Amino acid sequence: FCAFEVAEDIAAAWGSLFIDAGDAGHLNQDAGFGPWPEGSMTFAKFLTELKEP
Repeated sequence: FCAFEVAEDIAAAWGSLFIDAGDAGHLNQDAGFGPWPEGSMTFAKFLTELKEP
């Protein structure tokens, strides 16, 4: 857990895609969140862009 701005900075430092989920709090099943098709699609796109070492 960290401040929004810290999460943005970490994502930028790692070269990661940062997705703002709005005022959602912690994204997990206990918080009432279920399937997230957009997240699955973003992860699938990430996998297709991986290159062999």
